[in-house]
Amino acid sequence: MNLIFTEQKKKENILIAVLAIVFLITIFNVWRIFFKTGGTTTVFVTQEISKKEIKVDFSVFDMPVLKALSGDYLNVLEETEKDFGKENLFK
Repeated sequence: MNLIFTEQKKKENILIAVLAIVFLITIFNVWRIFFKTGGTTTVFVTQEISKKEIKVDFSVFDMPVLKALSGDYLNVLEETEKDFGKENLFK
C-alpha cells in the first residue's frame, strides 16, 4: 500500500518539475522578446504609392476573327441544353 503512494508521489514530483521547467522557459522567452534592452530596433518606413491609371483596350473584341467565332457556338449550346436533363422548372 505504501509503495503505491510513493510511486504516485514520485510521478507528481516529476510532473511538477517538468511544469516548472516549461514555465521558466516561457518566462525567459517572453523576457527576451519583449523586455530586452539595447540591440536592434524596428523602424517602419512608409512609402507613398503613386496612383497609376489603367487603360483597357477594348478594340480587341472588334477583331473579325472573334466576331466569326461568337455567333455559331451560342446556337450549338442552346440546342444541346434542350436534349439533356430534365425540363428547367425555373424558366
